[in-house]
Amino acid sequence: MQGESEKKTRERKQPLGAQAGHQPPQLTTALGYPVPVDRRRLAVLSIDTVMRLHTARERACWQQCDVCPRTGPSEGATLCKYLRWFSLPDSVRANPYFRLRLGLRRVLQVVRFRLGCSTLPSVAQRNQGVHRAARVCLCCDQGVIGDEYHVVFQCLATRAARAPFVHLFPCGTTMLAFSRNPDTLTVAKCILACLDEVLITTRPLGPRP
Repeated sequence: MQGESEKKTRERKQPLGAQAGHQPPQLTTALGYPVPVDRRRLAVLSIDTVMRLHTARERACWQQCDVCPRTGPSEGATLCKYLRWFSLPDSVRANPYFRLRLGLRRVLQVVRFRLGCSTLPSVAQRNQGVHRAARVCLCCDQGVIGDEYHVVFQCLATRAARAPFVHLFPCGTTMLAFSRNPDTLTVAKCILACLDEVLITTRPLGPRP
């Protein structure tokens, strides 16, 4: 008993890295941070260096995105869409769309819209194997891809819905400028009004005979 007690005492006095085998953290290794392996002591990590490596890796991901979400390759299309249409400025620390006073269901609608997880043809038909050019809007006869840009800027079916928000669309406004408008509550209401109109237009009127 005494020998076992002394053994446990020695184990408690050992550095944590020696007890656990001191395996280098996978995250820091993946970032390219040189983590020395030493069973006798824990490695001291520089938080600033780790964060710089993480930021550089994150930016590299965005830099590989295509210029236009409609014409870019399928691989990375969702990231490209968010970067070119919905990304927030670096100066914004907290996403204002998470704090909208619209009720949870409506907030989730806006968030899904911005993340490319809506029920629009460009998203819903992607999982069905439909070619991107064939995912046209079902609410108008323009023959244009039914994506987020079309619903908010082009669709004839949502023209009346976005009329009260005409001040959000000055001449030359881009999708990115629209989504970055400081009045996020009004932007969200405009998006929801367009989505509601699309839902009404595509909803079946009644049971088929």
